[in-house]
Amino acid sequence: MTTESITPDQIRTIRRLLREQAQDGEAGTVGFYKGPTDPDGIASLSRQEADLYIDSLRGDY
Repeated sequence: MTTESITPDQIRTIRRLLREQAQDGEAGTVGFYKGPTDPDGIASLSRQEADLYIDSLRGDY
C-alpha cells in the first residue's frame, strides 16, 4: 500500500496557518495535533497527516 504525498496546496495551507498563529501570538497553542513547523518537516507529511494537521490548526475538532 502506498501513501499519498502531501499536495502543494496542503503545504501552502499549513505554512499560512502557522504564520497566522505566530502573528497572533498563538504559535503552538492551537490544535490537538503537533506537527512539524519547518519546510522539510511539513513536506515529509503524507496527505492524510496533512489533512489532520490542517484540521487541528484550524481548530476543527
